[in-house]
Amino acid sequence: MEKISEALQRLIEALEKANCRYVIVGGLVAIHYGRNRITQDIDVVADTDEVELLISTLKDKGFEFSERDLLEAFKERSRVTLFFREMSFFMLT
Repeated sequence: MEKISEALQRLIEALEKANCRYVIVGGLVAIHYGRNRITQDIDVVADTDEVELLISTLKDKGFEFSERDLLEAFKERSRVTLFFREMSFFMLT
């Protein structure tokens, strides 16, 4: 859970620096509200008019991803996979 906590903190910092509107969804939210769940990913729904700034801030925070896939996800309102220190998770746009 320590890796997830670090990834979540860095993700939130990147999203806020890039002026994103976002919400954390999925297993982490269930855990926060007391449900017993095992999860190895973070699910987030995000929207921004500053995708290039988001790309830059995510990279600065140590995330790996395909820039093309992230740009396409925002254009098509779909999902993209981000990686952080051997973890993967989805960003839904």
